Amino acid sequence: MSQLNDPVVAMMTALYVLVVLLLLAAVRSKSARGVWLSKPFASTLFLAIAILAGALESTFGMLILLGLAMSWLGDVFLIPKGRIFFVLGLASFLLAHLA
Repeated sequence: MSQLNDPVVAMMTALYVLVVLLLLAAVRSKSARGVWLSKPFASTLFLAIAILAGALESTFGMLILLGLAMSWLGDVFLIPKGRIFFVLGLASFLLAHLA
């Protein structure tokens, strides 16, 4: 059964929003270090939130979690510049959508 009303999920979601705001600030200020720190952290939080919300309790939830994991990879691959990283990020997001 879904745990969406769990206070831990609510706190993780609030932390996620804060980290995304920090990511946006890092992008705006062109802080590579800020992006490297906040983008993977935000992506890790959405994985954790999905698990806490019950993603492991059903086949559908596990497929969504797989898609989120591939999106995590895509987010990380798109941080550095370069064609190969872009292609890897694009492939990761394609696999995420297929999941």
